[in-house]
Amino acid sequence: MPTFTVSCSVLVALLLTSAPHAAAAQPSAGMPQPPADLIVTNGRIYTADPARPLVDAFAVRGGRVVFTGSAREAKALAGPATTVVDADGRTVIPGMVDGHAHFAGLAQKLRSVDLVGTRSLDEVIARVVERARRTPKGAWIVGRGWDQNAWGHTAFPTHEALSAATPDHPVLLERVDGHAAYVNAAAMQRAGLTAATKDPSGGR
Repeated sequence: MPTFTVSCSVLVALLLTSAPHAAAAQPSAGMPQPPADLIVTNGRIYTADPARPLVDAFAVRGGRVVFTGSAREAKALAGPATTVVDADGRTVIPGMVDGHAHFAGLAQKLRSVDLVGTRSLDEVIARVVERARRTPKGAWIVGRGWDQNAWGHTAFPTHEALSAATPDHPVLLERVDGHAAYVNAAAMQRAGLTAATKDPSGGR
């Protein structure tokens, strides 16, 4: 039987699989319908159908919404084993499913130098040098996760130590929050950055 949750205030959140065309379905005239598993009545039910966005009741069979409309019509689908829920005027919406994920970002992170938890600039550079030993000369080295606040001071690092340790690779290391980048001289040369380069809009 489908699962549902009734909030004590205003919301009934449905964990059901449905689509706009199914949400607007009506019983076929003159054709007997199998009983519904669940009927919800007396609600403000959002159907996701622009032609008829709100109804009073709906019925579910086999885990799918099979009817939306009036309570009288919905109750016609009730059988001995049907669960009937009075929504008491609450709003009912389709279950919200968020498949949100950053797959490309995860893949990039697995290929980059992990700098999370580094306790000094020397440790950051050591991890980059280790990666440089197995990276072809001229190829980019990227990393993320450094935080100068964990180094015993709050000053941002300058390029000299990193440039001296990695002269043969352009290096770009993002801060833990992604709002700053630490680069070496080779990276600045590749990007065309000089002392005369103007600050970007909103940045420095």
